[in-house]
Amino acid sequence: MEKDNDYWSGHKLEFIPSQLSERISELENCTQTEVSESQVSDQDDYFLAEAKKSKNLLIITNFLSSDFKPVLTELVKEDTQISLIVSEKLYEKIVQEQYLDLADIIEIKEIQVYLYPDEIELGSFILTDEKLMLRLLTLEGDYDNKRMTCSGASALEWGKEVFEYYMKDSVSADDID
Repeated sequence: MEKDNDYWSGHKLEFIPSQLSERISELENCTQTEVSESQVSDQDDYFLAEAKKSKNLLIITNFLSSDFKPVLTELVKEDTQISLIVSEKLYEKIVQEQYLDLADIIEIKEIQVYLYPDEIELGSFILTDEKLMLRLLTLEGDYDNKRMTCSGASALEWGKEVFEYYMKDSVSADDID
């Protein structure tokens, strides 16, 4: 944790509930990766391979790439159950720009899509069966090309608790008119 202090101090951590903020030291076996624009797809392919090994995938995000539908359906083919929490702002954007893709995703029983009614101050949070990947916003609120990946039992438990915190106030996309 000590070696990653620069990462944590340079990013917004307000998305972390206070009770879990006090336990951030539980994030063990962390690796910081800086990804250049030319390597973004390589890094995403790496994490997609990790996700394919998982039976459950928990995601909280403020952004989705335009190819989210094929990526999620590919994971479902690998027998992965996916719970996806999106911010209200992102949900509205997807409805406007990719409504049919969203409607198709919502129909897949292995994918549960939820809307979090408030702002979430992070890029993305992905929890697989073995790893937690965080893409945090900079202190200025910008997306960053640095990612933190953590593993180990306490990091995974911490990640589950963050997801549960956001899940309790989220609404299923099935319930949205």
